[in-house]
Amino acid sequence: MAAAVQATAVESIPALTAEQIDRLAQVQSRIEANDDVQVFLDLDREFHLTSYAGCDSGPLIESVTRLWNSTQYYRRAFMLVTGPQRRWVVNAEHALLLDAIRRGDLVDAERFSWGHIRRTGSNCSSTRSCSRRADPPPYCVCFECCRYFE
Repeated sequence: MAAAVQATAVESIPALTAEQIDRLAQVQSRIEANDDVQVFLDLDREFHLTSYAGCDSGPLIESVTRLWNSTQYYRRAFMLVTGPQRRWVVNAEHALLLDAIRRGDLVDAERFSWGHIRRTGSNCSSTRSCSRRADPPPYCVCFECCRYFE
């Protein structure tokens, strides 16, 4: 569900201003220079929501924001489990998405967005066997959120 809603928001790209695209590049630079999970999560959210800033559909942006809010805990757990050794993948996917945005290539932007979301869901699906299911947040990393990513 998240992939469908967020990929649809890619339609905002033609309406992004040069300043918004520059902001995306600045945020991505800060993501790459960072190693704190909470800072990463804040910047990642800013990166993605800024990429949708050109969307003129209020209900669509509300849906995307609601999905981001409802999956924040799982993103945090995902980053804690995967650790810094997988951060390069996120950075590479963001770089591809940013390149597509700069070129105004909606096909590539949608493809990279889908892949980015799908890979997150796929990675969290592979960790569903977490033995700490009964523990309350932030300890359980069983990724029951994967239904949002599928």
